[in-house]
Amino acid sequence: MAAASYDVQSDDGQFRAHHRNSASNPLEAVVCLLDGGEFSVTCPEGRYTTAESLLGLAADHLRLNPDSLRFFAIWVISGSLHLQMKPDHLPFRVMKKWPELLETYSNSDPHGEIPAVYIRRSAHVTPMMEKRIKDPVAVKLLFGEMTFNIIYSLYPCTLEDAVYLAAIHLQLEKGRKANKKDVLKIEGCCVPPHLEPIREKTWIKHVLDARAKLPIEQDEERLLHHLYLERGWEWSVYSSTFFFGEIEADDSGTILQERPDLVVRVGVNLDGIHVIEDKKNTIKLSLPYHELRYNSFEDPESGEASFVIEYEEEDEEQNTVSAKMVIWTAQAAMIDNLVTQFVEEESALAENQAQRRHQRGLSVRPPRQAKGRTAASGVSRAKNFSISRFAKSMKKGGKAAPRERQYDTPPDIQEHPM
Repeated sequence: MAAASYDVQSDDGQFRAHHRNSASNPLEAVVCLLDGGEFSVTCPEGRYTTAESLLGLAADHLRLNPDSLRFFAIWVISGSLHLQMKPDHLPFRVMKKWPELLETYSNSDPHGEIPAVYIRRSAHVTPMMEKRIKDPVAVKLLFGEMTFNIIYSLYPCTLEDAVYLAAIHLQLEKGRKANKKDVLKIEGCCVPPHLEPIREKTWIKHVLDARAKLPIEQDEERLLHHLYLERGWEWSVYSSTFFFGEIEADDSGTILQERPDLVVRVGVNLDGIHVIEDKKNTIKLSLPYHELRYNSFEDPESGEASFVIEYEEEDEEQNTVSAKMVIWTAQAAMIDNLVTQFVEEESALAENQAQRRHQRGLSVRPPRQAKGRTAASGVSRAKNFSISRFAKSMKKGGKAAPRERQYDTPPDIQEHPM
């Protein structure tokens, strides 16, 4: 699974374009799509090609409407790190420095992953913005990205949702002539891993039945794409940028041995923060920004970085108490940066967000016995942590307290598979 990282800033500007006197030979860049496709473009400026220039070249190749360009970005991606490029970043230079970035922002072998260049939606594009997109090329790119997030279980959808979305893919590919063999051949009809095991015959029957109920003909591609995206827009995790980390496992009865930490995906979008247990694909916490406090922290002794979420809940006696979830991740500062940006954006879009919160349903908090939910002394490694910023203050015109940079973060390069 991929871990997405955002807002990689470099103090010495090593990833940014500067005035230069030397020329560079043209280079061929292979640009990938999340639907599995790829294409080549010639970059006249060679290794000095900026992300903005590469995005323009990719858009020309795809015949993407210039008005839709602002919804997409160039990303550099490998299995453990997804980085969204700022317009003045140099993707070829970022790829050359990839082992250094992996060493800093992941637990993977720094030389074990090969990065690739992708064009995909910008981390700051919201469902409200997507609903206004008319360009069929742009809509198809968004459709392909959501399909990727479904079939690889980045979105924790229900069986009902997965069947419905698979039926749309079946209709797009085969229409009324669809049969059970087609369900097994079409990638968009695959069972998301988190819903396995499900009997093959049962899955096929559900998908064929759902396809028969779709009120749209095969040639109505744009409407089918819209229906697909429309289902995703209902989810609080939709459009999230994903990061990976760990939380302590929940207590479950009497145990004599310490449980291993749980690997989680941390989704960040304009709706809030969403913590998903990676193996079971269950939502551990999902809160809008006005219901939480947050900060990043680095243990002065171990050097381990963490991102901490504090929120309020009612105890067994109906008293309001504070709870914390500590997420241990090398990408803590990047999560912090992206959350801060979204808090500021949410303040400017208060009216739309009120409507969005009504659509997304109830917040999700961990159960009180969950060990990963708290930073109690003797349990969490972040013993000296204190929350310094409250997202709600941004709505009241307040400003977030300045962050002390514990370590550098790479280019505003991404919301990770991920």
